Amino acid sequence: EQVTAVLGRFETESVDVPLLVAALRCTMQFERELVLKMDLGKNNVPPENFPYELDEEGQIVDSESPAGIRLRYERLHKREEREAQKAAEKERAEAAGKPYVNTLDALPSFLGFISNIFDPYLSAFVNSEKQNFAKLLERAVKGDELVKGGELPVLQGAVKLFQYLKETLSRCATMSTGQTLVAMSREVKATLLQFQEALAERLPRMKNKDSFGEECVKFKRSGERDAVCYCINTAAYIAELVPQLESMTRELADAAVREEIDLQSELTDRCFDTVSLGIKTLVSGEYGKVEGLLFGMTAVNWSSFEDIGDQSKYVTEISKVLCEEFPAIRNLLSRIYFRNFCDRLAMVFLPRFLDAVTRCKRVNEMAAQQLLLDLHSLKNLFLKLPTVGQNETDEFKYVIPPTYFKFVNRAVEKADMMLKLLGTPVSYLAASFHDIMPEGTEDDLTTILTVKGATKQEKAECLEEYREKNEA
Repeated sequence: EQVTAVLGRFETESVDVPLLVAALRCTMQFERELVLKMDLGKNNVPPENFPYELDEEGQIVDSESPAGIRLRYERLHKREEREAQKAAEKERAEAAGKPYVNTLDALPSFLGFISNIFDPYLSAFVNSEKQNFAKLLERAVKGDELVKGGELPVLQGAVKLFQYLKETLSRCATMSTGQTLVAMSREVKATLLQFQEALAERLPRMKNKDSFGEECVKFKRSGERDAVCYCINTAAYIAELVPQLESMTRELADAAVREEIDLQSELTDRCFDTVSLGIKTLVSGEYGKVEGLLFGMTAVNWSSFEDIGDQSKYVTEISKVLCEEFPAIRNLLSRIYFRNFCDRLAMVFLPRFLDAVTRCKRVNEMAAQQLLLDLHSLKNLFLKLPTVGQNETDEFKYVIPPTYFKFVNRAVEKADMMLKLLGTPVSYLAASFHDIMPEGTEDDLTTILTVKGATKQEKAECLEEYREKNEA
């Protein structure tokens, strides 16, 4: 009652937090000493493991430190002595034919008996830490220093922020394992959500148009590609550690509030949203480096093309750019996210080849054969890109999954059929259309005729023959 009366004189927001924490620690030390040094019945048996130890001055001592191990040994030794004394008393009573009764067993547990009174006033401690979170968050968001997060580079500010949040939860649990710990966990979650939002804001935006008129990212500064990879890694790093942090906090919490500790819901999804946005940005930025080269085919005079040779110049230039980019990206991303990047870039770039072909004018039959050769060169390029520049001696070798080969082949399938039809004389188009492109439509045939530069009469006759065959 006296402690409640003293605490009640202060407004929660105006409490001197260091003084409050010191008073709480002294109270907890008193409770511990009471339980450790006096026999207060079965409800006050010292537990085998405290999450921390307290020295004679009430200061927290790491349980795993030499000093903490010594304190724990002394505490357990006292417990064993007390249990041995009780066993001897019980044995004497039973030998005398009397029931053993310890009247002290009716006493309540003294651990937390007084210190729990502080709990409603610890919101001041939570608010104080919330301000610390905000300051550390601001520094973490602005920083560009890197550090290893497992095997991959992540933003150092994120590592420091997460470590501080983890330590704060552990420190909070030494004062309260009830609602105050729940409140602190919510502040930790809110801080990590804010960090994910800030991390997503660091990614370059799609404010540019590619040569085809679609939105895309243009990496304008050196290092932007790597910076995007660091954001991906950092978001994945937080997503991996959040479940562990939640588990640790729940273990520290009282059973009555354990289910209220919730760090994963929304936060984990937000982390993976940032990862997905990062990969999308990286794909768009890499695509932006080569899409102009691909679009260059539309400026070639394909109507007068005569000699089929090696792959066209634009294919060689695309290959040069991507072969320089992929090894660096492979070394910066985890295997699962690198695979995702490869899949997405193939899905974005390869269908663009057909888009570029349909923008060409008067593609003759020889030109169609050259474009078909270019397509297969690009397909082979994408099949080898995931492992380009990889040495046999590399410790962590990337192995291309079989599904990727199927994916790339499927991505060029329609373009392959369209180019084979482009190389077919107009007079044979209608007859061979469905043999080459079984699922082709009249619109596809019309596009082919347009790209070939067929006359109106040729178009009309070919489409009429196509419709007759369909009706038959």
